[in-house]
Amino acid sequence: LLAKTNEYIRLQCNSRWYYPTMKIGARMTLEEVAEKALSNTDKTLRDRYLLQGIIALFTLGRYEECVSLWESEVSALPTDNLMRKMIQHYVAGAEFRLNHSEKAMTYFAQSGDISSMIYCSGASRNAMSTVDAIELVCKYDPNNKYIENALQAYVRSIETFCCEDEYTETSDDEKLYSLCINMAKDKRSENPAMWYYTAAFLKQLNNELSLASQLLRLAENSKSTKYIEESIKVLRIYLDAKIMPYNSTYENRLYAQ
Repeated sequence: LLAKTNEYIRLQCNSRWYYPTMKIGARMTLEEVAEKALSNTDKTLRDRYLLQGIIALFTLGRYEECVSLWESEVSALPTDNLMRKMIQHYVAGAEFRLNHSEKAMTYFAQSGDISSMIYCSGASRNAMSTVDAIELVCKYDPNNKYIENALQAYVRSIETFCCEDEYTETSDDEKLYSLCINMAKDKRSENPAMWYYTAAFLKQLNNELSLASQLLRLAENSKSTKYIEESIKVLRIYLDAKIMPYNSTYENRLYAQ
């Protein structure tokens, strides 16, 4: 009930039409939500109350208190604790608003929040690219679930450009390729095939078909997820069509594929 009240008030306060003097029909204020949440000492639910308290404090702009609670209590929770993960996002935002950009970036990277990293780096006039952001996330959590989506979005943006004009490899593309090779070999990586596949895709965009085929072979023989496995099969069909001579051998291979 406290969480629902908290979100209702925040929804009203975050509206661009909101003024502090407006009556929003809630049975509590954000200050009361924060006080009630943080005064609860039930050990089994403490992490949940901490989340609600920090969300309320963040909305009120009391960023120092958010950071203080993180340092005194939340950071001691297990790293796989869901409430800790959710709170870390708010603490990252609080650190950014306190002009502690380096801490903010570290917390965002640990959360895999690539879009916030790019936005905050731009706002602090030290803009980082998508590739830089992915690389920083990999440093802290190479198996973060958001990495795959970020890679896919980046490669799609290049592919769209290729359809409109002749592709020219950029320094970011080269950096991503190097990152892919390093992460594919990184023993922490649980999906090395994804990295080899991305490297192969980048190289075929640059028309380095022989190298792309070699990289794809490494992907085919590496640990993978079902989605990446299917993507690898499609890219193999495409590369074979571009590389192999057209004859009965190729036809039979194509039909089998």
